[in-house]
Amino acid sequence: MKVIKKPIIVEAWQLKPYRGVYIPRWVSKAILNKDILYNEASKSWFINSLEGTMLAHDGDYLIKGAHDELYPCREDIFNDTYTILKEDKL
Repeated sequence: MKVIKKPIIVEAWQLKPYRGVYIPRWVSKAILNKDILYNEASKSWFINSLEGTMLAHDGDYLIKGAHDELYPCREDIFNDTYTILKEDKL
């Protein structure tokens, strides 16, 4: 049997140091809840996902899934998999 994955719209934000940059509200909430933590020395992000704590790096993407779950996605995989519909701006 061949199947096709249903298109589901999700939120995404490219991970980067968050001083002085626009941060979507859902990302700010995750930072305040300590669902995502940033280690400035290693430029690493620690994301509490359904699979446990996952590691991401600056340039990777943080995705909020259809059920509000968080997970990281490498930039190259993100670009191959997703199409940006609308980019958030201040």
